[in-house]
Amino acid sequence: MASDTKFTQESTIAEVLAAPEFKGYARYLLPLELGYDADMELSHVGQLLPYHRGVDPQAAVGILNLLSQRAQSGEQIYYPLGPQDTGVFVFKGKPHAPTALIAAGGGFAYVGSIHEGFPYALYLNHLGYNALVLQYRTDSGSSACQDLMAAINFMFEHAQELELDPEGYALIGSSAGARMAAAVGAASSERAHPAAAVLMAYTGYSEVSAADRPTYMVCGNRDGIAPYRIMQQRAARLNELGIPAQFELAPGMGHGFGLGTGTSAADWLKRAAAFWQQQRNK
Repeated sequence: MASDTKFTQESTIAEVLAAPEFKGYARYLLPLELGYDADMELSHVGQLLPYHRGVDPQAAVGILNLLSQRAQSGEQIYYPLGPQDTGVFVFKGKPHAPTALIAAGGGFAYVGSIHEGFPYALYLNHLGYNALVLQYRTDSGSSACQDLMAAINFMFEHAQELELDPEGYALIGSSAGARMAAAVGAASSERAHPAAAVLMAYTGYSEVSAADRPTYMVCGNRDGIAPYRIMQQRAARLNELGIPAQFELAPGMGHGFGLGTGTSAADWLKRAAAFWQQQRNK
């Protein structure tokens, strides 16, 4: 079996990009859309995510090593969706378990999956769920939403092959990804297979309609990018429309905290997943 310590915090971006097991998709493992220094060590990975806080280099290295090990063992972990720079990373939980589609944030400038895409997927795997992490185009919100809808189609088309249960899926997003999840979730109401729930972290998205899906929201009270009251008010408006919605306030937290491990936001995704499961059971 391949070593589980191929990468360390002293490894460089160039080493990740050159790893043969990642051929064809290595550039999507890290948010490189804003440019990068190939000699930058992974200990400084947070510099690639200017809209995020609390990026953990050790966790990022652990994820890269896990994906490397899986790829070297012959597992296909990335599936292109069609348009350039678009695809999904597959994280398997229990066979035929419910599935979540995850869209990381990055202000539609970069895709921060290393901080709030892959960690979310692995967390959900530990809860038994399957997860797909979307690599989407960053030229516009419209393109990104089209890519998320393409990922939904992919999930249903490949459910048997990948041992996924696509029915009653969740759309999960943070920041820009949360905007995508909410918009595509509402659009899914008109599809044959609507989302069971939308799970959102720290976004200023305020639109509300009768087409919105049941929604769980979390935000910090020190978020200078997405004021928490916007999400809090949106939850209230959804409830007024008879759409189940919950809002969680994370004291002391700013923008882009991801899983929030070791903070007041810790395990928010577990609580959000429980909300999702409640909606699936209805």
